[in-house]
Amino acid sequence: MLAAILICGTSTMLTSCSDNEDNPVGTFDPASVVGKWYVEAYQHSTIGEGEDAFEFDKVAIYGNLNADGTGSWYAFFFNAYGNLIDTGNLFFGSGCHYTTTADGGVHIVLDGESSASLLMPSWDMTYRGGRLISADANDLIELSRITAEQDALVQMWLRILGLGYGGEENIVDLSQLRSSYVAQDGDVLTGEYKVNGRISVADGATVTLSNCKILNNQTVVDRHPAIVCKGSATLILKGDNELKGGAGDYPAIYIQQGNTLTIGGYGTLLVSVHGMAAAIGSGNASDSKNSGNIVIKSGHINAYGSVQSAAIGSSQTGACGDITIEGGEVNAWGDTNGAGIGSGYYGKCGNITIGNSLVMSYGGSNGSGIGGGSHGSCKTITINGGTVKAYGGRNFPGIGVGNDSGNTCDGIKINGGDIYVEGGENGCIGMGAQMNSESKCGPIIISNKIKTLEVYNPGASGTNLRTVIFGETIEFGNTKQALNFMLYLLVHLEKEYDEVKQDVHYEIFKDGKRFRITPLK
Repeated sequence: MLAAILICGTSTMLTSCSDNEDNPVGTFDPASVVGKWYVEAYQHSTIGEGEDAFEFDKVAIYGNLNADGTGSWYAFFFNAYGNLIDTGNLFFGSGCHYTTTADGGVHIVLDGESSASLLMPSWDMTYRGGRLISADANDLIELSRITAEQDALVQMWLRILGLGYGGEENIVDLSQLRSSYVAQDGDVLTGEYKVNGRISVADGATVTLSNCKILNNQTVVDRHPAIVCKGSATLILKGDNELKGGAGDYPAIYIQQGNTLTIGGYGTLLVSVHGMAAAIGSGNASDSKNSGNIVIKSGHINAYGSVQSAAIGSSQTGACGDITIEGGEVNAWGDTNGAGIGSGYYGKCGNITIGNSLVMSYGGSNGSGIGGGSHGSCKTITINGGTVKAYGGRNFPGIGVGNDSGNTCDGIKINGGDIYVEGGENGCIGMGAQMNSESKCGPIIISNKIKTLEVYNPGASGTNLRTVIFGETIEFGNTKQALNFMLYLLVHLEKEYDEVKQDVHYEIFKDGKRFRITPLK
């Protein structure tokens, strides 16, 4: 069954592996198969029976074969938003042993009954062209050498499931600490931290938050973030966790500029702040003003920014690096003059990329749902898939920037997904209103591979509808419009844009304020 699922997600279809021209008898070197192997596929399916059955939307297979004929073999299952599914005793994975034949055959047998109870207990593969390919031409799976990025993901998934850390995990009960603590690789932080101290994460460490609570008080002694990452770090979420930045305008989680914070797991995380700061990103204090890159792989995250700040991104006059949401469920609420995800008041933000996730982002008054806060800027906004709902604050779009001085966005690319965008009285995508000499939005590209794009303009009334999409150029499919093209939802103007209608179908709702774009296939 798994083979049939995987082959639907591969780009290469092989007709037969029985005649192995790459490995004539006597020339195959068994050492060729030693190392790590990987394949993944996207397809909604159900596996298991009865109470043990579960649905998934993505599966990834990982194998690590050692030179002595032993190894490990795992499958990881994910929901539609990229969250790893904890299948309990039904996880497909264990140690394995394997044998090879002179013509490149590889017979892999998994150790342990739990593997066999769910899926195939053994795999017959063939080494061919640098790949491991199933020997059954009617049920193909093709694994390639793992990349460094894929290997990092696998190691994180193994840790999430409690299977992968090479040493003993160190349980750190925060309620028992009486001073500051620097979390090391493999630490599991649990309990509530109640003393005047600082929790930091060492450079390069992967640390688990397991029912962890760090709530800094709004006092002069708690002037620091809840967690400071001293370099690049990974936080794995288990259970319910809550972090709050301290007084003095500090974020809940701060990552130093030039480094990358990665968040994964299947637990929850509630992040908020006391002063002027983003929940995850930069603060208004001088030693947290500029933050690094933020990558969210999975998990359930609720982020609340404070006044003049984004929820995830930068603070007032602060800066953050790139924001990438590759999976998980993320809800973000910016405060006054701050975006939900992006920049704060006069703040800066790098590229914002979203895919394979559920994101709901709300801009504060004078803040975009995704993009820039008041007088703030961001680089390119890209949405590659998933479900994204973006709500702009007063005078600001759901996705993009406003028209305050300094409001700039390099461009917007909507490549896929189910997208709902609501503007705050003015524009919905691009600019909150028309560009001026001190603000702009670059090219807007909406692919014909999107599932749906629904836009709501609450400022519209009757037939006097305001601009909903505005940028330097606008492209639907392969149709480009001229500079300063403005798309209005006026029925009597549809004939003027027949060229656009060849690629796009408009559905105007009864209240005259909503419309849905469905690309013609």
